[in-house]
Amino acid sequence: MEKKVLLVADDKKMNRAVIARFFKDDFEVLQAENGRIALELIQSHKVDMVLLDIIMPEVNGLEVIQQIKANPEYDAIGILVATSTKEKTERQALGVGADDIVSKPYDPVVIRKKIENILKTKDLEKQCQSMGMQEKEEKWKQKWKLHFQNQIEERTQKIEKMVNVIGNNTENEEVVRRCVCDIKEELVQLKGMLKEESNPITGERR
Repeated sequence: MEKKVLLVADDKKMNRAVIARFFKDDFEVLQAENGRIALELIQSHKVDMVLLDIIMPEVNGLEVIQQIKANPEYDAIGILVATSTKEKTERQALGVGADDIVSKPYDPVVIRKKIENILKTKDLEKQCQSMGMQEKEEKWKQKWKLHFQNQIEERTQKIEKMVNVIGNNTENEEVVRRCVCDIKEELVQLKGMLKEESNPITGERR
């Protein structure tokens, strides 16, 4: 089974090394010494989880979170923020979209549990979104089917009416000619509908 990717963004090499060594059997671990490199790695790799220090050079942790959250493609990335500062920074991190907070110095056992919880939550969210899309698609299919049936019924009724007109005006060549033309036009429309019938979501054809 392919390993999930954990990105450790911390300006302290020792901190990154501790986490990389602890998680090397469970994750593919990427390392970034600042926020700029972290964002570059997120763009070039399919990152599943970020362990993110708040105080970093060039681009800090809060800015990294904001850029991740600004891109819908990164919705599935879990964000665990590491901080040794006080509650205000923690609240800021949670306010801009972090999933959880862990205090320094690093305790790998605590970090592992928090990461497991975040990834489980992300998987559940993904499943719920998938179920929601399936329900939405099914509703669209039902709506489209009803629309198609109504169109068929409406055109069939028109043809039946014109057939009745012809039956009541067999000696009126002009009326018969117009009705025949209209019937031919309706038949063309019906054939076109049957040929081009497609689902508005999937584009599948009969």
